[in-house]
Amino acid sequence: MPATAPVTEFELALPAARLTGRRWGRPGATPVLAVHGWLDNAASFDRLAPLLVAGLDWDLLAIDLPGHGHSSWLANGYSQAQHAAALLGLLDALDWQRVTLLGHSLGASIATLLAASLPERVQQLVCIDALGPLSAPPAQTASRLRDYLLAVQPGQRRPPRPLPSPAHAVRARVQANGLSPANARALVERGLRQDGDHWVWRTDPALTLPSAVYMDEAQVQALLAAVRCPSLLLQADPPGRFIAPELQQQRQACLPGLQTVRLGGGHHLHMENAHAAASAILAFVNKAESKA
Repeated sequence: MPATAPVTEFELALPAARLTGRRWGRPGATPVLAVHGWLDNAASFDRLAPLLVAGLDWDLLAIDLPGHGHSSWLANGYSQAQHAAALLGLLDALDWQRVTLLGHSLGASIATLLAASLPERVQQLVCIDALGPLSAPPAQTASRLRDYLLAVQPGQRRPPRPLPSPAHAVRARVQANGLSPANARALVERGLRQDGDHWVWRTDPALTLPSAVYMDEAQVQALLAAVRCPSLLLQADPPGRFIAPELQQQRQACLPGLQTVRLGGGHHLHMENAHAAASAILAFVNKAESKA
């Protein structure tokens, strides 16, 4: 499969936010919305998207979530439900009535919320190294809410930390995420802006505030059980540290038809192992469409 394909920049002003992204494939083809992980941006799919549209007749839009990349910031904070609402507004504006969702990490969690709550709008679901949102025991609710309330008080929000050069940001992403320098550079180039003689992240600092409320595990598994479309999980091998293995197995069991493929490449396997990820997705889509 060729590793390159034409890409165009995307921008759309919605009532809640101005959303930007990158788009590959044929306009009018099968609509696919790709959603990146926390503190990443649409460049997360720079390697994977060209491989997918080379093998499938797709119109693939990788979006910058609100507060990320070139998209605008939200005035009232962020939650996964707010992100899902923004994406639903995007689908409506594009008149994409039924789509394939492709999500990595946080993006996979948001995609799961949409697939569970609006099954009539989601044709297929592809999750990369996440299946449903993180959960927390109910006993932690009060302390978690306290942390959130104290963090959002006026004057508590810190401005972005200045960086002397993009190279410093690349090294930080390599160290934090285990990315190759080339893949880290793709995220950094879209994620930084120059401010005088230094650089700052475009990402809204509010995204790093503690969440006010987490679902408990029973709620997460109930959401997963509500997903009706064909679903694929690309899981890092060895598994990541975000969810305990026994919980991961319970979640996978909530979707009886779920296909699971383990791939090397770490948490960002769609970037570090793009050809293998593309092959798994192509096989999944072709199998699902042959049964339709």
